[in-house]
Amino acid sequence: MRERCNQPVADIVAAGMSAWTAGGGYRVTERTLRRWIERAQDRDLGFNEWDRWEIWLDAEVTTVATAPDPTAAQILDAPRLEEMISKVAQPAALTKLERERIWAAAMNDASALVTAGSDEATAQRTVLRMLSLSGLAMAKNANALRTTYRRKRAAWLSAGGRLDALADKRKRAALARKFSLPMCDFHCLLQLARTCGNQLSSAYREAHRRKLLSGETLARFPTLPADKSFVPHTIRRAVAPFLGPVEVNGRGPRARRLNGAPIECDWSTVQPGDVFEFDDLTLPLCWWREDPTRPEGFYFGQGQVLAGVDSKTGFILSWILIARSGYNSRDIIQLVREVHDAYGLPRQYLLFEMGIWKNARLINGSPSERAKEQICDGLGSIWPVRHTHTPTGKAIIERTFGLMQDRMEHIPGYCGRDMRKDCPQATKRAMDDVKAGRAHPSKYFLHADQVMALLEDIADEINNEPLGLRTKRIPGQSPRQAFDTRDLSSMQYFGPEADHLFKTHRLERRVTTDGIRLPESLDGAVYRNAATGPLLGQSVLCWVDPLDLSSIFITDLDGHNPQLVERAEQPAARGADAASLAKAWRQCSEHMRFVDVLTRTTKPKLRPADFRPMVTDGASRRLGEAMDQQKHEHRARQRENASLAREFARLTERHGLHLAQPQDPARLRDMVQSLNAGAEDWREIERQAKEDIEL
Repeated sequence: MRERCNQPVADIVAAGMSAWTAGGGYRVTERTLRRWIERAQDRDLGFNEWDRWEIWLDAEVTTVATAPDPTAAQILDAPRLEEMISKVAQPAALTKLERERIWAAAMNDASALVTAGSDEATAQRTVLRMLSLSGLAMAKNANALRTTYRRKRAAWLSAGGRLDALADKRKRAALARKFSLPMCDFHCLLQLARTCGNQLSSAYREAHRRKLLSGETLARFPTLPADKSFVPHTIRRAVAPFLGPVEVNGRGPRARRLNGAPIECDWSTVQPGDVFEFDDLTLPLCWWREDPTRPEGFYFGQGQVLAGVDSKTGFILSWILIARSGYNSRDIIQLVREVHDAYGLPRQYLLFEMGIWKNARLINGSPSERAKEQICDGLGSIWPVRHTHTPTGKAIIERTFGLMQDRMEHIPGYCGRDMRKDCPQATKRAMDDVKAGRAHPSKYFLHADQVMALLEDIADEINNEPLGLRTKRIPGQSPRQAFDTRDLSSMQYFGPEADHLFKTHRLERRVTTDGIRLPESLDGAVYRNAATGPLLGQSVLCWVDPLDLSSIFITDLDGHNPQLVERAEQPAARGADAASLAKAWRQCSEHMRFVDVLTRTTKPKLRPADFRPMVTDGASRRLGEAMDQQKHEHRARQRENASLAREFARLTERHGLHLAQPQDPARLRDMVQSLNAGAEDWREIERQAKEDIEL
């Protein structure tokens, strides 16, 4: 007190509340503590002698004995009072029943003394002396004890010695004076409050001013005080508890479910590994990473985090960091795959929220073009997927996100959970500098690799921290300890033989002149090659890996005859390189080859009967026949010369000779025959040559 004597009373009260509760063992109201402190300051008179107990105590103090004094009853003739005093358990804290029994015994003993010949004054002195010597806190002081005795004695005598005359009638009188708000006034005030910003004081003043309240209420509270916030305690106690629930219910069924009575769930039936929860989190941190596709050369923002936890234990399974303001279904599939590769799939189902988690075709598939009741496969066809309609349905991962955010408040770049309300000023200035180009984000903010390392540390800390002993899910255990006890034999893992079922999305598409075009959710890519041309106009089943769109597999609608189809090349609109253009032309040619063959084979042939007959003379007919014969002979010689040229090139290459090709066809024919001659032919040529020499 000496240290705070110069401070305002409000500061002293605020500092003394917790100290009084810890030292006194019970709580007092702020109003009571303020009254004590102000009274002590007045009594101290500026001497700062705060150790004097008399400045803190009441003006008249009743001394209470630690135990009843039986000697007083032995001296005086009051056996009933002696018996009641001896039965008191705690003299300093008399109960209501003990107090009534003591007064009843006192009245009986006083009546006995009067009957024995004593007057009322003597009986009064005897009983009061005995009560004073007993040390019981029957009244605040001696005068109060005497007044109470006289009042109770008069009531006792007037009632003929009945015990009910000594009972405390204040509670009964209060019940008789109690005012109950009529139901019509209750509805009126509640309705007006909903039109006055849910303010009961405004509704009460409006109803009182317009005389909308019942006559009973107006008679009990006839005037309006000057204080606009005043509402009679009886009315406030009757109406105020319903203002909040009615306001929430007025928002709709969803608000009623979220803010109404919670449902207590039984976690004893859930085991580690039964259900995995997934959700997204906008980090309360601004970070950056290199991005050559952006004009500034980097991404800067809060990004997104997709994470998965085990419902029973809260164990953080895995997460991915996305350098975008939003995410898509392929990011969700990537996270599920990472969880599958590390821990497998849960025994029961995967728990997602609504929105893109439910509407995405990669997760829940899409209606088939063949029959509306058939569904093209998504993740839901591989493993059961459920969706929660409210945040309370995924309370475990929401609580985990809260723990992660609590551990980020001291990190550089922290921008608050609601940037508009709780973003630090230093972070705002740093963000303005980065967005204006005055500073690089590395000066103030973490890199994506640093954020991933931070998330790793936070996840390890949360997974290894034991929960409280009163936790319903895993009392006294850490999430990692509880998750390690899961039964792996009953969890699903897709091995290499079934990997195509888990890592492939199946959807039905129609082959067009362009090829096979996937939806925009899969980049809207086009796929074509020689296998797609013969299927023009037909529907096929496309097996797509959302994380690898370089190629797809197509089968018939029954899942047979798989064929690989590459993604169509997209050369640059201007200045494309030759290799990219060549690949694009080749893919188009392969796709249209079947159509080209059909075009040639189905070319219409005209019959002579379709034309007007032509009549020629004999000279013209013979001239045409001569021309055709010469043309056929010329074409035959060309084919023969071309064949001899190819044969000459083949033979010279086989024999390792470098000979010039003769232009004369006869000479070329002789050389080909010579080069093509066998061993016997060469011996014959040698013999003829010798004969020519001898001749």
